[in-house]
Amino acid sequence: MKQEIFSLHTHTIGFDGSNSVQEMVDAAQKIGYSAIGITNHFIVYPGIENTGMYKVAKCPPKEGRVPYHAMYSLSFEDALDKFKRNYDEIEKVKAQTSFPVYKGMEADFFQYAGWSKNFEKALDILKPDYVIGATHFSVYKGQIMNMHDVQLLSEEQKNEVIHNYWKNAQTAISSGYFDFMAHLDLYKIRGLGIEESFRPDEQETVACLAEHNVAAEINTGLLPKENGRKNGYNTLFLLQLLQLFAQFKIPTFLSDDAHKIKDLSAGYDVALETADKAGIKDFCRPVSKNGKFYLEKYLIQEKTR
Repeated sequence: MKQEIFSLHTHTIGFDGSNSVQEMVDAAQKIGYSAIGITNHFIVYPGIENTGMYKVAKCPPKEGRVPYHAMYSLSFEDALDKFKRNYDEIEKVKAQTSFPVYKGMEADFFQYAGWSKNFEKALDILKPDYVIGATHFSVYKGQIMNMHDVQLLSEEQKNEVIHNYWKNAQTAISSGYFDFMAHLDLYKIRGLGIEESFRPDEQETVACLAEHNVAAEINTGLLPKENGRKNGYNTLFLLQLLQLFAQFKIPTFLSDDAHKIKDLSAGYDVALETADKAGIKDFCRPVSKNGKFYLEKYLIQEKTR
């Protein structure tokens, strides 16, 4: 059985994407995907509008970059309102096609008081087909920060934040909220946590995936077209992570994290080659039976290249 090609991680207009649901679905069909999931950001953090990251998102310094602060929600009510509109759009598109289209979300896991209770309420109201677990941010001494903020810290502070990043990922995995985890190599994209001293954190996190039966994606969005570097990201970092996936037999699959139609399927060839080198055989794919979504596991027998 060969690796099935689809994406369960895409973004659309109204958050930080550049295309509509209809445009993403049409493009996915043209590429030859077997399915697509629309998974916009569910990020709720009190006071996030006062942070530097929000201000940059609202007024991006790069010329031609569209503001993307809508990916952040100032309250759970705000997030629910945006997702209800997005899910209504998805339902309209689904009604006009037999192509499998799933309603997902990419939710950042936080541990502040009230987050879990309100998140559970949101899930009950929205009823997504699946939920991606994400840890884009770190909270250090009460301040939420993204990767760019972390890069500005002292080495000692960076080390503390990165260790906490992995601990937060483990807590997210064990929470029971998530069907799979997104881009666990995210911080390495910015050169954070690439030292050998962080390998035990990485291994503990993958072991946590295995313990709680949570799948993981291979995020292809920032991979170069050929093995090597792109945006400072070395495929060696991905290989190290995928070797752990293979060791712990983590069910995995490719997702492009597409924010525009031209990003669909980007980096898939390199990801498949890297997965093959890592020895990954345990894959999964989306299945819908009797109105229920789940990830069906299968063992790949053939070479991916």
